[in-house]
Order: sequence, then structure tokens, then C-alpha cells
Amino acid sequence: MSFRYRNWLDYAEHMSRRHHFESWAEDLLNDVIEDILNKPTEKINGMLSRKTKKIVNGVPTTELDKFILAVLNRNASSPLAPFRKNTLGNKILSRKNGIETRHTEELNGYECEAEDYDNTLNNKLDKMHRQNIKRLSINGFNTDAIKLYHRRFIRGQPLDEFTEAQQDAITRIQQFLIVTKKTLLDD
Repeated sequence: MSFRYRNWLDYAEHMSRRHHFESWAEDLLNDVIEDILNKPTEKINGMLSRKTKKIVNGVPTTELDKFILAVLNRNASSPLAPFRKNTLGNKILSRKNGIETRHTEELNGYECEAEDYDNTLNNKLDKMHRQNIKRLSINGFNTDAIKLYHRRFIRGQPLDEFTEAQQDAITRIQQFLIVTKKTLLDD
């Protein structure tokens, strides 16, 4: 398993970037590996011995590789998966004297612990933001503009915390999105 770790970590980094929790890639992978190591040894050895047709870095992959990548994908993308629900739902505040967490930290701008949390609305918002970012990219907005969109419209950073030039860029982004109008109700 140890020589496959680097490939798995590459995929975990990709998934964490894609789902906006970049600094948590190793935690994501280690959480998945820990879950797999709790499975019966015979099952792990069976998956490790069965080869697949895919070859990565000159080494044939196994069913274990395929299974770990699938679990990484599920844990990174599903808000109800153990990693997103338990680990990211409890953002780490301090590592000095043991790990201190807070259960009510927002994830992607949404308060997942709240009683009135609406998963359907959350999914619609995520889809709308992904589409807006895609439209910005297609229409020539650079990565700085997309980062500004993320900070202002997804994270909800107050406008007065931006420089004047950034505020002008946010206004241009906002005007573009209004002109090309895509809302939560458009489906």
C-alpha cells in the first residue's frame, strides 16, 4: 500500500481543490485509509491481489486502488459522507494543546449544523456558483476575478474589506452576471 500512497494523495489533492478544501487533502486520504484498514484483512488482501487493466506509473492498478479512489471521490463530493460531515464539519481551531474543534463552523459558506439547513437549496447554490464560475472563465475573466467572486459571493466577505480596485472588479463581475442572468430558479 505504501508505494501507492503518492498516487492516492495526488487524487485526494485534486478532489480537495475541486471541492474547495485544499489544505485537507492528506486528512481526506488518511481518513479513507483508516476506514479501509478497519475492514477484514482477507477482503483487503483480495482487492490487492486482483489486478485491473489500468496501468499507472508502469504499475498495474488493483481493485484496492479503484476502491480507494471511489471512496475518496464520495468523501470529497457528498456533504453527507463521513469526511465532509465529521471532519470538515468540525474545523480545527488549534493544534497546540491537542486538537480543538468547533462544531458550528461553516463549510463553503453554509451552516451545515443549523436545524433549518436545506440540503436541496445548498446543492442548488453550489450548482449556481459552479455555473457562474464557468461562465466567468469562458468569458475571459482571469483567475484573480474568479478568486474575488469566490471571496465575495461564496464566502460572503464584506465589500468594505476589498481594495477599491477589487471593488471595481467585483462590480464588473456582478454586472456581467446580471446581464447574463442565471439564478437559482433557472433550471
